[in-house]
Amino acid sequence: LKEGDIVAYSNGKLIIVHRIVGVNKKGKNITYTTKGDNNNGNDPRAVNQTQVKGIVKFKIPFIAWPTVWLTEVFNS
Repeated sequence: LKEGDIVAYSNGKLIIVHRIVGVNKKGKNITYTTKGDNNNGNDPRAVNQTQVKGIVKFKIPFIAWPTVWLTEVFNS
């Protein structure tokens, strides 16, 4: 994994998808500094290699819009 890659990682019971903005190496231990594209700052905790569940290879624009629309309809 390298800077610029978008990864899905576990944070407790949550899966978070953020971009790697830094790779930190201490001996054989590697952690990643991540940041959401719309966030002002980096995430407060580094991500361990064992937390990484996958890497984003491509995206489909607007795929989540029906879910957002349905959520808004049922919550209003």
